Amino acid sequence: MLSIRLFPLVLILHFCHCITVDKMANPLEDFKSCGMSEASLLCDPNALLSEDDAKAVAARLEEISKISDCPCSVHACKGDSDGYKIAVALVQDMGIDESSDVGNTLNAGGNYAFQLLNKWNIGKCDEALILLVSVTDSVVYAMGGDTANKKVPNGVAADILMRSRGKIDSQLYEGLMEILDNFGDAFNGNYQSKVKRSYPSPVAAGLQMYPNAAISNTFIPVLLLLSVFIPFLC
Repeated sequence: MLSIRLFPLVLILHFCHCITVDKMANPLEDFKSCGMSEASLLCDPNALLSEDDAKAVAARLEEISKISDCPCSVHACKGDSDGYKIAVALVQDMGIDESSDVGNTLNAGGNYAFQLLNKWNIGKCDEALILLVSVTDSVVYAMGGDTANKKVPNGVAADILMRSRGKIDSQLYEGLMEILDNFGDAFNGNYQSKVKRSYPSPVAAGLQMYPNAAISNTFIPVLLLLSVFIPFLC
């Protein structure tokens, strides 16, 4: 008699919480896809912040655009929120290859932020800055337009990110607010940087958090990446 044995089939499903740049909605246009109840400069599709914390971050971003001077032409500076703008993109994962090494992951963060800067097209005269935080990838990246970079050059942006590296890895909200406060001060000319040297062609600053690694400077044709490594606790 033919004997038939049935073996249990176990399927392991991997649910990716990644948000690729093409899926990242503009928080001023599609705020619901950004996890917000109204238009703002914060996009948090993975709900990494609590509702109250997200509202506080959005309010701080709006405040920065109100209290900083408008750097554009007289014709463009007509409203009460025409100052420098920071737009924050929070994602669990950028959706890059998990086998990517440190340099490739940081470069991917820079490319992600650069694409968002152009895709969202926030501001009137390149006065906006994109702040990207990707938790799983352990990346924090600041990418500004030309006008924003003239006010806050790369060395200062890197200094701001490095100062908050002890918080952003374990206390996302607190670390994020500290970064925003310091960028707000920088746009108002009130930030005291520890940077003792300047860098050519300031365009971007990024951090990737990994333990026991020294600070390194990497120059590539378009981006200047300043990286420091510490653990990111998810």
